[in-house]
Amino acid sequence: YIKKFLDAGGCQDDFINLLAENYHGTAQIANLLADWLIVAGASVEEVQEIVETHLRELIVKTFDPKKADSIFSGQPPGWIEEMIAYPPWRAMFYELADKHPDCLMLIFTIKLIADSGYQAEIGSVSSACTQLEVFSKVLTTSILNYFKQGASKNDIMKVCCHSNQLYIYTQCLLHSLCEKFEPEQQRIWIKRLIQNLEIGARSSGNNIWHLVLIFMGCGKYPRIFYSLLSLLGRKALNPGDITVLYKTYSAPEPPPVKFLQIPALIEMLISAIFTCESNMSAENKPKYFFLLAYAVSVYEVWNEDTRDLLYHDELKATLLAIERIHTLCTNNIGVTITQSSFDISVLFQCIRYPVVSIGLIKWIEFCMSEKYYEKVVVEAAPLQIILLDEMSNNHPLQHELIMNLLQNLFERNYPKLNTLVELEFKKTLVDRMVHILSRGYIIPVVVYMKECMNKQITDVSLLRHFVAEVLEMIGPPYSSEFVTSMLPLVKNDEISTLLKTADQQDDVTMFLSHCEVR
Repeated sequence: YIKKFLDAGGCQDDFINLLAENYHGTAQIANLLADWLIVAGASVEEVQEIVETHLRELIVKTFDPKKADSIFSGQPPGWIEEMIAYPPWRAMFYELADKHPDCLMLIFTIKLIADSGYQAEIGSVSSACTQLEVFSKVLTTSILNYFKQGASKNDIMKVCCHSNQLYIYTQCLLHSLCEKFEPEQQRIWIKRLIQNLEIGARSSGNNIWHLVLIFMGCGKYPRIFYSLLSLLGRKALNPGDITVLYKTYSAPEPPPVKFLQIPALIEMLISAIFTCESNMSAENKPKYFFLLAYAVSVYEVWNEDTRDLLYHDELKATLLAIERIHTLCTNNIGVTITQSSFDISVLFQCIRYPVVSIGLIKWIEFCMSEKYYEKVVVEAAPLQIILLDEMSNNHPLQHELIMNLLQNLFERNYPKLNTLVELEFKKTLVDRMVHILSRGYIIPVVVYMKECMNKQITDVSLLRHFVAEVLEMIGPPYSSEFVTSMLPLVKNDEISTLLKTADQQDDVTMFLSHCEVR
């Protein structure tokens, strides 16, 4: 520039004056201020963070995508490659990319970041999701994190449900993987992820049932397709569509059972069958029973479009159990069920079926609703609550559901009950939590009781009862996770003082001594 100025006839003195008048030295002033801050006692790291933060804010505020694209020639400038090596500057590019998704320079930079191995960071960046190559890398990383590192399902939902196109792309990929994997366990993992993504998409208000059914191959069976689409789309059962499904699946060559195994459909059937206010007609009840029993008991093996195996040996027994428990549940809400030892025997016989156990959880929720709980809690330990012990004994996979029910009942107020009756009832609930803890569901129970103590949402006597019961049944060695959760409860003087004895041979003192040795 100097040579051009002088060659064009410019005066050397004029050039010096122009340079002096227009030079601001912003970078040098910033460096000088930074040096002064360090001299004043600030650490180098603090000063660097201040400068970088302010510079990022200025860039984000004044960034012009047109100017950025005008200097972008298709090759990455060296300074971009240097910048993306540092997390703060990558974060700045993510923010800019969200604000300016059409900027070519930023699109290229996001791709460069993904190619450099940072794709795990850019799952929520809009511009990343518009580039198939970048999104594929992000999706691969998200799936691996989900299975290997136990990443939250919300993280992968955020990536895959960013748009309709990406959701369809992801589901196509997962269904393709599901067909190619040979070990059944791997297929189950993929199917669970597929269902979680479906739940995530529906929770955002999207009606994606037509896509779900198409991906399952239901389009080959038009009558089944439209009946299921009607039931699932309206979130309600109706006799017409139920009859279509019943006739199709009771035929000699029924369609694949997987169409009936959609969780939302099974949940609707369970709610209709096991709650007392269902509007099923007597004529249609057998159809509801059959469809639910078929969905949960029939197993089949397919080789492409050919069914190699159809196993339905447990269908009749499951159907009978559902019918018997339905009769008991719909005829009994309060304590009348306890008046017949035969009814109790039927309950304990049928509860070994997982679907019946799930149905009884629905029934218990209904019985303990605001409208009916006064009829149930006429004694401290109603049968409905005691049944939860048998469920937890038979069905470990239902421990979480049972614990959720216990938590909801425990945190509720019961204004229609006498205070002492309510306290004794909640003591019964604590006993159920102790029982489910004894069946292996340990950490969630202890963590919940610790939260009850921290939030002061229950009577201290109930916490004391929990601590006493747990310490009586356990013994060393204890895991670090258990000690971390249990120790605050045991150390609380208000809870444990009354549990200690003068000879220091009590469970509290021995537990604390063991923890101190650890």
